[in-house]
Amino acid sequence: MRLTDNDADDVAPAWSPDGTRLAFASDRDGDYDLYVIDLACLEDGCTEDNATPLTDNDADDSIPAWMPDGEHLVFQSDRDGDGWNLYLLNLADGTVTRLTETAGDEVSAAVQPGSALSLGAGVPGARQPRLGTGSPTAGLRATPSISRATAF
Repeated sequence: MRLTDNDADDVAPAWSPDGTRLAFASDRDGDYDLYVIDLACLEDGCTEDNATPLTDNDADDSIPAWMPDGEHLVFQSDRDGDGWNLYLLNLADGTVTRLTETAGDEVSAAVQPGSALSLGAGVPGARQPRLGTGSPTAGLRATPSISRATAF
C-alpha cells in the first residue's frame, strides 16, 4: 500500500508506539523536514497524501524515533549550523529541545526496549543527552549504539 504520492524522497519511516501514525523525513520543500501520517485516514478512504508537516526550516531534520509516550519524537538535525545533533520535538506544541552537543557529524537515536536511548556510534566529543526528570526523556538512560549512522 502506498502511503505518499509525490516526487520527493520520503525516507526514514518510524511507526508510533500505538501503530496509528507514521513519522518520516521528506525533502518535498527542498530540504528534509519531518512529517506524520495519521493512518486513520486510510480507514476513512482518503485518496491523497495526508502527510502533516512537523518541522519546517532551512536545515535538514531526519531519522525520527518515537518516544514511548507517543507525543514526542527524537530526531537528527543540522539546524544549529554546527553539525548533526539530536533534538526532541513535542508534538502537542511544536517546541524543539536540543539534546546533544556533538563535535562530529554522525549522530542518530533510537528508543530501545527497556527505556534506553541508543546513540549512534562514531561521535567524537558527543555529550550525554539531557535526560532529566519531569521531561519525556525522564527515566531513559543513554547507551552507545553498536551501529553507525551517517547523514544524507
